[in-house]
Amino acid sequence: MNNLAKGFVRFIATLVSVLLICAVASMLICNSQSISVYADSADSEDQILLNTSEEVLSYLDVFDFYYNQASDEVKAHNLEMPYSFDDFCDGYYESDMDIQEYTDFIVGLIYDSAECSRVQVLPISAPGISTCSSSSSKEVKYILRGISKPSEDNFDPPTTPASAFDAEPKYGIYDYSAVQVGDIILETDVEWYLNGMGHTAFVYDINKPSEYVPYIQTIEAVGDSDGDDSNDGVCFGLLDDTRVLDFGVVILRVTTASSSDIETAKGFVYSQLGKKYSLPLTAGRVNTSKDSESWYCSELIYAAYYNADINLYCIDSGGWCFPYDIYNSSFTKLVQFSNFLDIKLIGKSGSYWQIRVYNNGGSDVTCYYNSKMCNVNDGREWTGLSDVTSVNIGANSYETVEIKTNWFARSIAISRMYDGNRYVSSGVNLNNATLRMTVNKVIVESS
Repeated sequence: MNNLAKGFVRFIATLVSVLLICAVASMLICNSQSISVYADSADSEDQILLNTSEEVLSYLDVFDFYYNQASDEVKAHNLEMPYSFDDFCDGYYESDMDIQEYTDFIVGLIYDSAECSRVQVLPISAPGISTCSSSSSKEVKYILRGISKPSEDNFDPPTTPASAFDAEPKYGIYDYSAVQVGDIILETDVEWYLNGMGHTAFVYDINKPSEYVPYIQTIEAVGDSDGDDSNDGVCFGLLDDTRVLDFGVVILRVTTASSSDIETAKGFVYSQLGKKYSLPLTAGRVNTSKDSESWYCSELIYAAYYNADINLYCIDSGGWCFPYDIYNSSFTKLVQFSNFLDIKLIGKSGSYWQIRVYNNGGSDVTCYYNSKMCNVNDGREWTGLSDVTSVNIGANSYETVEIKTNWFARSIAISRMYDGNRYVSSGVNLNNATLRMTVNKVIVESS
């Protein structure tokens, strides 16, 4: 090829290159004048405009928009957003959903966790106990009828008649020999009651005669939940296996109370029988006077020991004394009344929940726990757990274990073996701000 031909080829190549560069530059200039960022929907042609020509948003801005959307929705229902921003982003990449569908899924998952019901796996030796209960049930069925008001003809009879019970008391699962007069019942699984604040009762008699069987009698302040005012206010109640299972009951004991202090507290709650239930929601209130006209559940417990010169120091900053404030008091401790290990939420450090596990028995126990959070059903039934480890807990002692957050898993699972069966204590709805969690106790029989 002669020099003229070669020069012509170079000219043509250069011209084409220049034209291509100009075309690309033109496209970039045009696009920069009107840029919008869209979140594409796999199932819909609808597109959500997130930006205008004034600003180009990064993918983190898009995540921030939807994370705030989910947070605002759950907070509007008085729920805590349990997931961090990083968890939200990481979970999206693990899903096969578009961003809006994924956000709706997260909100629904939080609602499901707050409303989860419990299925108990009971030993064959405990027939006749209902094994499926909604956490929205009222404890009114554990309140005795027609014997609690001094004005009633049959007030506090020596033997409680069968007519006072909603159902025959059930015993056989738990060993209540460790329970004492003056102990405090705390129901942890009562989401309907002040968004999980719990419910408390005073153990008044551990061997009360009845036309059925001797039972553990309580005194407690309860609201009118069914329109029948014969079983509201300060009333007699009972503790049995069904109540423990239905409401995630744990037992607390005032550590500084002498036998004389307990008798004083016992006399105080008895003197309040028949008085009304009242919980002021507009302003805090903690009455301590025996002349008070009304009570709410934990206020009555606080006042009983206050009149025995024991201050539980559990009044919160709003001016109330709620059940979990008594639970978190440094003057109460957990009482082990079964083969289950008791668990208490201590706090959260980074991505690890700190759980204190109590062994109040007289011999060492091997405690098994899943080192990562798990699904609710897997935790309750001890199935599908792949991160199980163990720690030895000495007699009348405790150990604090750390359980790592795990994507969208919502439960912790802790257990021990006894007589060939696994006794599982699991927790859901963990709240670091209030140190509350719902406790479930299930016996998983060996196959």
